[in-house]
Amino acid sequence: MDTMIQLGVKNRLLRVVACLLIVQSFVSCNTGDSDCEQWYSGNPCMSLTEQIQGLYQASGNCGTINILVAPSDSLMNGFRIFLGGVSSQTFIWAEFTNDTDFVFPLQFIQGGTIEGGGRVTADGLTYNYNAGTSGGGFGCTFNCTPSDGGMLNGDSFDATIDGARWEADLAIDSYVSNYTSLVGVSTDGTLIDLLINGEVTVGNYSTIEGEAEAQISLRTGFNDGEQYFSTWPQGSSGQVVITSVSPSRITGTFSCTVVNESSPGITKTITSGGFDVTL
Repeated sequence: MDTMIQLGVKNRLLRVVACLLIVQSFVSCNTGDSDCEQWYSGNPCMSLTEQIQGLYQASGNCGTINILVAPSDSLMNGFRIFLGGVSSQTFIWAEFTNDTDFVFPLQFIQGGTIEGGGRVTADGLTYNYNAGTSGGGFGCTFNCTPSDGGMLNGDSFDATIDGARWEADLAIDSYVSNYTSLVGVSTDGTLIDLLINGEVTVGNYSTIEGEAEAQISLRTGFNDGEQYFSTWPQGSSGQVVITSVSPSRITGTFSCTVVNESSPGITKTITSGGFDVTL
């Protein structure tokens, strides 16, 4: 009798385990969010930054700009907001605190600090920040909706990189410590930075060591491990040509051979570069 009872209990336990396995399999296939690791959501699971990355048009009390949201290269819950049409700072660091909310930790920008946060909405993003400077401070609030492409003000920034045509989704200018920086960045993670020394006027600016009137940098791969190339190392060459400049706009061309800063034997050739950017 005891043997029969033990067998009955054993069979019931096996049925319970089988049922649990079936339920677990069903849950894993259908619940989506509940089975995702931290900083992932959806079905199938995607990182929070993958879900929001891309180009947006941002409108608010500080004007209308284009922004580009791109993943962080170091934080799973982090991302960068590249700001178009905003001098002094090319991007703000942000970190998710949960599936919808994010913060801008206190960070330093040219001449001051910035801090704030935002939220992912059904229509896009909202965010606000307070900026402190030596002359005081100000606050900005933006509502952001996904953009179908095209930069504001007719801006453009493009080039051919190792034979493949590339176009930026966002153009940024800034002025730091006697250097003018013109940046083009695309949603695939490619970024080109033209750094011009001194007062910018119409003319040619060489990157050759000893002349060093300009420097050109190329960064690739937000998601696949960033690589940095520039005209700083030996074996590089290039020039930036300013064809027109005014208080509100700058246009020109550029070309170069840039060298990988970690592996000097690797180079990339940039030709037919051009820019037309609002200052």
